Amino acid sequence: MTRRSLAYASAAALAAVLTLPPTTSHAALGDCSQPTSTGDNPTATDCLVLLQIAVQQTTCEAFGFPACQTCDVDSSGSVVATDALICLNKATQQPIQLNCTCTSTTVSTTTSTSITTTTTMVPPTNPQCSRAAFISKPGGRLDAGWNGLGHDAEVVAGAQILIDNLKTCSNNDAECRTDLDCSGGATCDLNCACDVEGSICNLTGPSGVSRCTRSLIECDDDGDCTAAETCQKFFGPPLPLSAGGVPTCVTTYFQENLTGTADPSTGEGTGSSFLRSVVHLGIVDSKPCPVCGAPDDNPQLGDVFTCDGPGSPNHGDPCTVRAISEEFGGVAFECPPAPANNVSGVGLAIIFKEVTTGTVEEQALLPCAPPLNAQHPDTGGGICLDDFSACDTNADCLRCTNDLSACSNDGDCSGGASCAAAPDQPIPCGIYCHCGYCDDDVDQPCFSDGDCEAPATCEPGTGSDPGGTGPLQQLQSNGCNNFLCGEQDENECCSTGDGCINANTFGETSLTGECSLATFRLCTQDSECQVTGSGVCNLSRRSCFPEKLEATGTPDPLHTACMNDPDTLCTSNADCGAGDMCVDISQPTSVGLFCVPPTASDSINAAGGIPGPGRISFAAVLVAGRCGDDQQTVDEQCDDGNLVNGDGCDQDCKIEP
Repeated sequence: MTRRSLAYASAAALAAVLTLPPTTSHAALGDCSQPTSTGDNPTATDCLVLLQIAVQQTTCEAFGFPACQTCDVDSSGSVVATDALICLNKATQQPIQLNCTCTSTTVSTTTSTSITTTTTMVPPTNPQCSRAAFISKPGGRLDAGWNGLGHDAEVVAGAQILIDNLKTCSNNDAECRTDLDCSGGATCDLNCACDVEGSICNLTGPSGVSRCTRSLIECDDDGDCTAAETCQKFFGPPLPLSAGGVPTCVTTYFQENLTGTADPSTGEGTGSSFLRSVVHLGIVDSKPCPVCGAPDDNPQLGDVFTCDGPGSPNHGDPCTVRAISEEFGGVAFECPPAPANNVSGVGLAIIFKEVTTGTVEEQALLPCAPPLNAQHPDTGGGICLDDFSACDTNADCLRCTNDLSACSNDGDCSGGASCAAAPDQPIPCGIYCHCGYCDDDVDQPCFSDGDCEAPATCEPGTGSDPGGTGPLQQLQSNGCNNFLCGEQDENECCSTGDGCINANTFGETSLTGECSLATFRLCTQDSECQVTGSGVCNLSRRSCFPEKLEATGTPDPLHTACMNDPDTLCTSNADCGAGDMCVDISQPTSVGLFCVPPTASDSINAAGGIPGPGRISFAAVLVAGRCGDDQQTVDEQCDDGNLVNGDGCDQDCKIEP
């Protein structure tokens, strides 16, 4: 039976226990785990009371007993959902040892009774989830920039970050790692029970190895790096990208710790983070980043090659593959891009207000840069983009949602369509852009005032280039020839001949060409690809961002599967291949929206359509570790099957000196 099944079985046992007749009384009211009963074992009612205490619906004292004597059944220092689960296991006559360890005088129904117990460390019957590894897998996608040329880029597979389940001291909620970090005899406790349905885990991180921001070598603090860099936690190895035929190599680190919550029983999760993306101008289009194993080498995670890349400071040095790009090959921390090619200083500020397995959306609200800002209502009047009639708000451009014909009410529309204003249909009043900056601070990109700390507001930006007086303003909402994205297909422009509104108004067609054997190379005809042996030129509608930018993820409940084959379910290691382990796994898809500030390279800005919005979809495998389960996983240095300090492996599964 899997751990998840055990949790559900316990819930079923609770229903069964509620129907049992009372047992013969052999224990006093108020014994450990028995605030309401006097039997040999606690009853389901006792366990329900403990759960109500854990969620702060009542207190142990309300039943006449101190918590440490009656309700804190594992002596953790507080009553949490785990106490209710231990109580339930005892109620169903499982061989569970209870451990209420204080000495006090209790109230009985007849007499006062003094009860003294001894302190005993009891290994957990089913340890809580203490940390997790978030590992990207094939299928993740990145859309960046307003012009669509940087859309549908591949997110490398195998990139990993480590996330901790928050632990706090039982007496003051201070963050901790072990009991030794807490004062006054308090304990360091995890904040959720990952086998209890509905338990919400508070997440923090990333943890694990830190690296210098230029050389990418491991470090403990800034003193281990040169004066030109700092020691930070990274979001995977270098990321190779190419937009508009311009190659770039991006290294990304965490400016601030990520925070978030997760519900293991549903797989739903959300988080936020502040990243810095250091953008380097690539030298060769087929190698935006130095590679550790070319695509033809079929690199796999953990394979050893030598760094290969023009300008790489470690060209020819050994490297280990840490992530894989199907198009560009393996990437490794030992193969950093050349620092001289950095066009972003300490890194572009990339702020994820929300990364979630649910839905995120942002509306374009800001004026675009001149001359398109003249068509924005907030800058002197707008036009309806299909017939260029004057308007003040989107309500002046009502259209039927099925055929985009002008309307005044639903009765003017056929086929059950409604008469609506943008963004419910793609005809707005004027041209709006998504991204600005809080009080024109390039390190605070924003979609709206709600992203800024009051009294700051989200402004479109000033200046005409990265070397000007302020951030570069977003130029256009999209690269469509009629400025209408999603008129026929969501996130695609209409092109000439498709019957789109005003498809020829601005002359050029909304098509993009890519070489079939090298999609990072742009083209307009086959000969441009054939000269480089890159196949033929495939033309397609240009990608674009609609005014209402949306993304939806997919949750996946925590379950047991084989670590090296996460699609194979298991109940024990015997169900997995040799050397593999049966672990707690989830395979969610998380999504997020963000704004990309400008770089110091005009060619990158023009080719990538930045500044502008970004959208990312992470397809991932999340492996949860349980310190104390006698199985070393995730970032554990040891796991001796207990949570005892002082035996060489501490309660956080780190080796003790």
